[in-house]
Amino acid sequence: MSAVTIIIPAFRNAATLSRTLASVYAQYHTNWRIIVACDGATDGTYEIACQAAAADSRVVALDLPHGGPSKARNAALAKADGEWLLFLDADDTIAPTFLSHMLRVAARYPEADIIACGYRRLDELGRVCDRFAPLPLDKDSLAVCAAGPPGAIHSFIVRRERVVKCGGFDETLQTNEDWDLWLRLAQDGSRFAVTRRVLADYWSSADSLTRDTHMMVRDARTMLERARAVQANPALGLEHFDMRSFPVADLALRNWMWSAGVAIGQGRDVPNAFNDLGPEVDCRYQKDELALRLFNGMVIGSGTGLSGLVQRWQGLHERVEQVLGQLARHVGHDDVVVPIARDLQLQTARHGRLKGQIDLGLVLGVPLSPAMLWRGFQPQTLADMIVFQVPYLRPITWFSFEGPLLGGLAGVDVRRIIWHSIKRRLLAKLARTPLIPPRISKPLARYMALARRVVKRIFPAYDAARPAGTLGASVRKIEADLQARDVPPPPVSPALSAAAHPDSRSSPEEWDAFFEQANPWRYDSAYEQVKYQRTSSLIRPNAAGKALEIACAEGHFTIDLASHFGSVTALDISERAIERAKQRVAGRGSVNFVQTDVFRDGIAGRYDLITCSEMLYFAPSVAALEKLADNIAAALNQNGQFVHAHAFLIGERPDRTAFDWDGTAGGDKIFEIFNAAPGLRHVRAIITDLYRIDLFEKAEEPVAGAIAPAAVIETMPLGCELTDPVAGDVVWDGAILSRSDSKLLRTNQIPVLLFHGLNTGEVTAADEVFGLSAEAFDAHLRLLRRHGFRSLRMDEWERAARYSGNLHGRPLMLTFDTLDHAFIDQCWPIMRRNGFQPHVFATPDELLHVAGTEATIKEWVSLGLSIGSRLDGRAADTLLSPELLQVAIETRLKLEALTGLTVRSVAPPMGMIDHRIAEILHAAGFYRCFLDDGGIATLSGREAATPRIDMAAENVQQAMLTIIAPS
Repeated sequence: MSAVTIIIPAFRNAATLSRTLASVYAQYHTNWRIIVACDGATDGTYEIACQAAAADSRVVALDLPHGGPSKARNAALAKADGEWLLFLDADDTIAPTFLSHMLRVAARYPEADIIACGYRRLDELGRVCDRFAPLPLDKDSLAVCAAGPPGAIHSFIVRRERVVKCGGFDETLQTNEDWDLWLRLAQDGSRFAVTRRVLADYWSSADSLTRDTHMMVRDARTMLERARAVQANPALGLEHFDMRSFPVADLALRNWMWSAGVAIGQGRDVPNAFNDLGPEVDCRYQKDELALRLFNGMVIGSGTGLSGLVQRWQGLHERVEQVLGQLARHVGHDDVVVPIARDLQLQTARHGRLKGQIDLGLVLGVPLSPAMLWRGFQPQTLADMIVFQVPYLRPITWFSFEGPLLGGLAGVDVRRIIWHSIKRRLLAKLARTPLIPPRISKPLARYMALARRVVKRIFPAYDAARPAGTLGASVRKIEADLQARDVPPPPVSPALSAAAHPDSRSSPEEWDAFFEQANPWRYDSAYEQVKYQRTSSLIRPNAAGKALEIACAEGHFTIDLASHFGSVTALDISERAIERAKQRVAGRGSVNFVQTDVFRDGIAGRYDLITCSEMLYFAPSVAALEKLADNIAAALNQNGQFVHAHAFLIGERPDRTAFDWDGTAGGDKIFEIFNAAPGLRHVRAIITDLYRIDLFEKAEEPVAGAIAPAAVIETMPLGCELTDPVAGDVVWDGAILSRSDSKLLRTNQIPVLLFHGLNTGEVTAADEVFGLSAEAFDAHLRLLRRHGFRSLRMDEWERAARYSGNLHGRPLMLTFDTLDHAFIDQCWPIMRRNGFQPHVFATPDELLHVAGTEATIKEWVSLGLSIGSRLDGRAADTLLSPELLQVAIETRLKLEALTGLTVRSVAPPMGMIDHRIAEILHAAGFYRCFLDDGGIATLSGREAATPRIDMAAENVQQAMLTIIAPS
């Protein structure tokens, strides 16, 4: 019995079968058996197989009636005796070490049923067109196999018993039959192991079945429907695999583009497969993939290899334009033509061997000379991208450097293009395999941030620098022209944020800064008014009595006290607050205001009533609070009352609803301290979900044997709807990690969430896929709040990335790419009630249309709305470089004029960002460009392609698990 049985289906392969057999004969491992299943071949294929069988007893030739590759493989499978199977097509080859290495991997992973390796794609002359690493089948085989073909069929070996058990190949399929087999094996629980060695060669020949477009599209549709069925009904025990959905029409379009490229390269008529594609095909999110498929097809079809296609471009470009025109007519819009054509030409120039300057239309290929680094280059072209290539150096792609083209290039422009190309490759390499371990890279990032801070101090204009050369001149010219057309210049600096909320360490000056804004705690809200009324209901009026109010703030409760007592002394630490209080209570009674710090200065005099609301959190220590309690007890007259109202803090009751504030003590702890104070007796309490109001009286001398009456405890509902600022500080049902506690954390990871709005009353198919219901949106935000997440603003992100190297707490950004009335009326209020603020990407026209007036926009900004640019609504890759630069600068300046903010973030429509777009947007003044997907961002990560987490309804549950996992 052989260790490996190699099954080779052959049909009209007389020209290639000997090459395939020779690759098997060359194997270092010799315990193999070949079964050549000749599928009704009439070109001498069977005769070649018979000659091989006569020469080597390990070769068996089967003469079968024509029935297709699946039927031929199944016939050979019935005669196989090896433990392992290799399915090798009659025009492909394997490396001499293939069997020995794959069997070693199998011995290393004895539980594995299938072993996968990498492979190369070769053209008809054996030139390498591409290399493919194995997919992560060892991590999630079902997800990988459901998403698409997992690799070339001969880059796998598989246990024979597993193939027999699942029934072999589906004989109804002429193409994609190997995809079907791997999918069924994965569904059945077969285990995969992977080696990164590239051991198989996939040859492209003129008679390859994969060039039959109609057949390929038909079978691809069949397979995608089967993959979807697997996603809905996975085998028992495999429900936890992450399944991904691919539209059938989109994958069929990719297959058609490859076939169209082959036809263009061979000079054949391009097959019309649009009837198979259907009207639902979508090009918007796969333009680069379509261009790559078209390029690879053209390389295979032309037989020129990667480097020779550029020399044949002049004879191919008209047919390319015809194909793209057909595609544009089918999808109903022509904005797909420019991006696909540009990407195709970039691939051609980047891989081509440039013997001179070549103008491909949108891309100009130029051999790089040393003089260009200093003298620059003056092209005579309408192209909007340029590819410089260093002659004679290999590999070609390592020494090809591309960038945007906006006219003549100075030497600094040429050097910038080269440097940016090298920088992109280094960053991409580091993203895959970090060269420095995190224990070194994180401190290094902080030192670099410190160095930038020093540079900023020495050179204040450091951050405002514009690119030099032609690109910088173009930016300055556009800005000058726009300002001449009465587009206002950008603000000098970002809008000042509100003063920081005071804490137990705050000085009187800091409290004055807090009261710079009138009514900072919104005392006139329904929540505060209900609390005032309930506090007042516990107080016994005394027209001749004296009352003391600790922390009177702006005098909202002082008015009520003045109407019930003969005289009132009102204390506060802020002189500015007292000035407003004096204005409010003028002529309302005998009120004496005193600016003091009661924790430092104590209380003088005696009173019939002492009140204190929402202030004792700010005690410098528990000991200071206990001292004040004794002071208050001593300051009360006989039968005097002390009333306080304080909220519950999450730090004291983490498993229940409470406010997520910092504080020395919350409502529970404050009650305990005053209840234990000598000279005070607890009489009554009103308790709600969020706060408690307690009434104490001056305790009389205890009478021997007498039992003090129990306090009356009343539990009440809140009695009002919470306003957004108040609700935003509440953590409902307890916190897993409070924001206060999370301040001790330091991180460089930033989840940037992309929401698609809420479902409307009339739910469309798009709503079901993307939008969340209001209830689900609210539930997800509450969960994030319970895990201690907070909103991050772009200016904080930028400062931290440049000057500190980390962020405190658990920051995230909630972003939206749509601004409409539904967002303002529904989404934003839910966010504010949960303590979050949005970052919305909008066009200037969109922002002004929804707001109506510039004053409304400024009001939104004051309430916490931050704005980024969405350009003018057109996909950035459809714009030529000069037009894109014009649009980017103009929309940024308009947004800055409307909002009064410095706008430094951009999310081009449909997430279309490549290095050309990123470089132009950066030159236009944008600090960070956001993608539509990609995972969790890092503080100092790739500014040109900052990833976001797609929170579409179909994958929001998995996204939430990723976000709330500890960083």
